[in-house]
Amino acid sequence: DADVFGLDADPEMLGVAKQKADEKHASVTFDTGFTNELPYPDATFDRVMSSIMIHHLKTPDKIKTAQEIFRVLKPGGELHIIDFGKPYTLYGKLLGPFLYRFEEANDNIAGDLPKIFGDPGLKTEIVGHFWTFFGDLAFLKGKKI
Repeated sequence: DADVFGLDADPEMLGVAKQKADEKHASVTFDTGFTNELPYPDATFDRVMSSIMIHHLKTPDKIKTAQEIFRVLKPGGELHIIDFGKPYTLYGKLLGPFLYRFEEANDNIAGDLPKIFGDPGLKTEIVGHFWTFFGDLAFLKGKKI
């Protein structure tokens, strides 16, 4: 049994998410907000997950998001991120110079996410990779110690 929350800054996207949750009869609380200013008290969550979103943030917002995630995680809580990461396939390495044109993706492509999310105090590591047409994805895991 779990309490599940979904967060997005775009009310329209929250509507889509709510519709999908309703179709699956999933109990989810949806909130409007930004990751760099989470609308939750300290030490609220056992787990925080992010899927293909972090690359949309500029470096200062990634840093603030990392601090906010650390704040809302309970001791021993885990962070799970899947997002674009340092290229590991030949295709990803060829695509890398093109992706560097997007400022928001630079930290991802440089492989800096473990450091950014580790700096507030999480123990982080890349635990897997996945190839996509748009670039190489990395699975980042963090634990609040």
